[in-house]
Amino acid sequence: MNYNSIASYYDWLGKRVFGNNLSISQCTNIEALLSCRNVLIVGGGTGIVLKEFQRLGYNGRIDYVDISSGMIERASKRNVTMEIKFYQCDIRSLDQSGYDGVHMAFFLDQFNAHQLNEILNVVRSKLADDSTMVVTDFVRAHSWFYRLLVFGMYRFFRIMAGIPARELPPWQKLVLESGWKQTKRKTLYRNRILSAVYSLHKHQ
Repeated sequence: MNYNSIASYYDWLGKRVFGNNLSISQCTNIEALLSCRNVLIVGGGTGIVLKEFQRLGYNGRIDYVDISSGMIERASKRNVTMEIKFYQCDIRSLDQSGYDGVHMAFFLDQFNAHQLNEILNVVRSKLADDSTMVVTDFVRAHSWFYRLLVFGMYRFFRIMAGIPARELPPWQKLVLESGWKQTKRKTLYRNRILSAVYSLHKHQ
């Protein structure tokens, strides 16, 4: 799986298809992470979210993980002054831990259920005892137009980026089953995108 071939026009493509909905959604609920000292951004893409962290005055440390060198290159060029370290790798091979905040936007939808469980377990293993996570992603809807759009989206990204998923996974269910408690949620793009805040207390 690699987005290098489309990194240069990824934001343009998203805006053409979804308008400003993707960038707005990525930046939703970030305020829930402002009190965290060490935030892990997983699958951060081109770094739109970094501008929002800075706008809101975040002053902790950010580790930014993306498997695509093209995405890392674009994210690293964002004009931000926060403490950020970039890692070009699969989250499953990241050798860092101690995070108390996690941000994942339009990341979990790339994987099937088995892979999602593996990734959620890996992320959990890298966290401090009390942690907050913001997940923003597409959810299933009944509109025939939306179902057709999602079908086309998966066809495109399977060909261009090699994503393993063939359809939207039940990511909300799997996040809850992995031990997270949802504390806040907001729907966007006519209820087709969900941004949710979760808390985790490992020893409860």
